[in-house]
Amino acid sequence: MKKKRLICITDVALIPVFILSAGSGVGLHLAGHGTVHEVWHCWAVFHTIVSLPFLLLAVSHVKSHWEWYLSAFWRREEGRRRTTLFLTFVFLSVALTGILLLGVEGAHSSLGMWHYRIGLLTIVFSAWHIFRRISVLRKMLSGKRF
Repeated sequence: MKKKRLICITDVALIPVFILSAGSGVGLHLAGHGTVHEVWHCWAVFHTIVSLPFLLLAVSHVKSHWEWYLSAFWRREEGRRRTTLFLTFVFLSVALTGILLLGVEGAHSSLGMWHYRIGLLTIVFSAWHIFRRISVLRKMLSGKRF
């Protein structure tokens, strides 16, 4: 029971942290079109701060669903499995490029643009992933799955 509650807390916590990370990433990109570097820098710091808990929660989320991942690689099924596996690949890509960006100076880097584009894909597939599972999350929050 405690494990299911921890999974529920992790899954629900991912939603607001995802929104903050996605919103700050778009805000960071838009600030890069401005002329005031300090504004871009503030967005960059905020995006980094909110993306770290997002990364940690996502790792915990994958770990808690590890059996599903193992079965997804061994069974050939269409639909959700393929979409979720693609989301995983896209998320790993955006996380890796984000970590690599920690060592890059300034705005307008080509790695930053790749991170932004992959981030947009991550937003789309994450939103779809959440939308498809929102009823399960509601049941978990109401205690019906415990």
